[in-house]
This record gives sequence, C-alpha cells and structure tokens, in this order.
Amino acid sequence: MSSRCTSRAVMLRYTVVVLLLLLWCAASVFANECSAKRISTAQICGQVLDVTGQPIQNVEIALEKNKQSLATTRTDSLGHFDLKTVKKGDYELLIKLDGWDTLRWPTRIKTSIASKACKRPIFISLAPRTGMGCWSGITMEKPNQLNAKTH
Repeated sequence: MSSRCTSRAVMLRYTVVVLLLLLWCAASVFANECSAKRISTAQICGQVLDVTGQPIQNVEIALEKNKQSLATTRTDSLGHFDLKTVKKGDYELLIKLDGWDTLRWPTRIKTSIASKACKRPIFISLAPRTGMGCWSGITMEKPNQLNAKTH
C-alpha cells in the first residue's frame, strides 16, 4: 500500500511540473515583450522595418508616462511614423502590432521641438513573435538589411 501511495505522489509531482512548464511556454509565446536601455532623442519619428529591412504598415507607436498614453500614431505604408509636439521629459515608447514582438523603451525627450521634418529618425527592427526571446531592436542608424537585429 505504501509503494502505491508513493508512486501516485511521484506521478502527481511530475504532472504538476509538466503543467507548469506548459503554462510558462504558452505565456512566452503569447506575451513576448522586449525592452532595452533608455534612448535619448529630440523627436519621436522614424521607421519600423521587419528583420529583413522591409517596412511594416499599421504598427501602433505610443508614448506613455506612468502607463498612461500621451500620444499615439500608426506607421504608414512605408513604415514611417511621427509623434509631433512631444514635451521634454522621460517617457516609455511602446511599439506593438498583433503577431509581432511588443517593444517598450524608456525614452528621454531632450528638447521640445515642433519641427515639420524628422531630423533624427529612430529605426525599429520588428520581429515576428516566436516565444523564443526578443529579436527586435531600436537604433538611431538605419539597420543593415542583412543583419537588422539592432541590440
């Protein structure tokens, strides 16, 4: 009788471990969010590209402070975006599109610029959501199309 109880306890432990691993894997696949070091810029404008260098349309770009969205835009057919008239301060830049990595970057706006032209673009390399880590990145220089990973 004792060995029977022991084998049931062992099976229960293995079942719990397997279920926890499956839950963790599912969470990784559906909630792949990336973050990186703070970027400093005067403007929030630029282009979103996939990892091959092709533009991605309709990506949501938001600037948040304390999880409150202050400004939002979407990329155009060429992947370009521009959040106009952003005040100086510390924010979080959020980039998201269903099926792709969700990116969150601490962002410092150095000066308040109301410029019509994007003088210092941000380039965002966005990767499909895989659940195997973050392959997306952000840079102040246009990524090389052969190696678009930027962090």
